[in-house]
Amino acid sequence: MPRLNFVRQGQGPLVVLSHALGCDLTMWDGVCAALEDRYTVLRYDHRGHGRSPATSGAFTVDDLARDAADLIEAQGSGPVHFVGLSMGGMAGQALAA
Repeated sequence: MPRLNFVRQGQGPLVVLSHALGCDLTMWDGVCAALEDRYTVLRYDHRGHGRSPATSGAFTVDDLARDAADLIEAQGSGPVHFVGLSMGGMAGQALAA
């Protein structure tokens, strides 16, 4: 897994926010502010977005799902709520599959 930039805020059940193509984790600033008093919110930058480095060569949606799974495993403890938009939604669907 590439080293992904992430921000973890709040307390409570874990909610993972996965951003759209061409965006970064700041796309979720307003959502995070609304959730962090009841949830632990984990936002991250996909490969080559925001502060996460680009990887050499091509990668697939399954690679993005694997990145998310590895981050969740490293940061979580149990089931999570996963919210994704656009590319983040595709990563979430692949993760669920």
